[in-house]
Amino acid sequence: MKLVIYKASLPVKAQKSPEKMSGFTAFAAGAKRHGVSIAETDAGESIRCDVGLVFSFVDLHQPDANLIPYMRVRKRIFNTSAGNLFFFENDVLKDYNNKLVMRFPFRSVYDHEAEYFLDHVPDERTDAAFKHIEADIKKGSRRRKSEDKVVITLNRLAGYGRCGVAQFEWAYNLIKDLRAKSPSRGITIRLHPGNVKNRGGINLTQVQTDKRFYKTIVNEYPDVKMYLPKRKTYLENLDGSAIHVFNSSSASCESILRGGKTVVTHPSAFSWNFSPHSLEDDTPSDPIGLLSKYKKTHFTKGEVESGLYWDYIKNGLKEVL
Repeated sequence: MKLVIYKASLPVKAQKSPEKMSGFTAFAAGAKRHGVSIAETDAGESIRCDVGLVFSFVDLHQPDANLIPYMRVRKRIFNTSAGNLFFFENDVLKDYNNKLVMRFPFRSVYDHEAEYFLDHVPDERTDAAFKHIEADIKKGSRRRKSEDKVVITLNRLAGYGRCGVAQFEWAYNLIKDLRAKSPSRGITIRLHPGNVKNRGGINLTQVQTDKRFYKTIVNEYPDVKMYLPKRKTYLENLDGSAIHVFNSSSASCESILRGGKTVVTHPSAFSWNFSPHSLEDDTPSDPIGLLSKYKKTHFTKGEVESGLYWDYIKNGLKEVL
């Protein structure tokens, strides 16, 4: 089996980051221990191989003119490949962890399309690195809850995680429905940190629909608050007493574990199967089920580098190639 590492899919800054590069090198080292031949390339399109590794993904709904160079590279690699790509993706509980934890969805970054080879990963896989998360779940069940406040958390406005959903249009429709049923309910829109300018203010990017619906919300619902967070502050600023609504953001996973009511509206979300999908749905979230899936899809650098990750998934991978 031949694995190609697409280095050109990394941003220039990431290529100089030991942490980002260590994910690539660990994945390659683990595969090599199982007899996989490794090739690294700076090519901007796919080359012949059995499987490839790409850093993250790209918003396929954006025209090329709106994409920065490495995003265009990711798009070309994806469009010219046979689909047999692993994606080096973010830790969905990254604010819980002070070390690098990785996941590698296969064929798609979107959870309802991704292959994780879960049948080949032990159900009881545990790692000492996750013990603090289990402890937090126990605290979550005792946290205060309220129906008076709703926090609508946006994906990055022009990011691939939004899965083509214009975030301010989605938020506007939620607000319109909420206010029709409860005019006095407090509502806050939490922006993605990537859309907050260094000196404050919102970067509305190139998505014209977002610009239009942002203005509509400001004009029609002036009492709706806009919260502009700093990076890596989600857990410390999470209001556990509010209801939190997400499109597909991985932050929904941290909200579920903290014990608040968490609503997820798009099936591409990692947390989709562990939460209600509308405010009217009283189905409780399932933090235990979510953590079980997390353990079967997330691995520490040591586990990937040692070949343990490949030991789990190699047979499943052979079945689909």
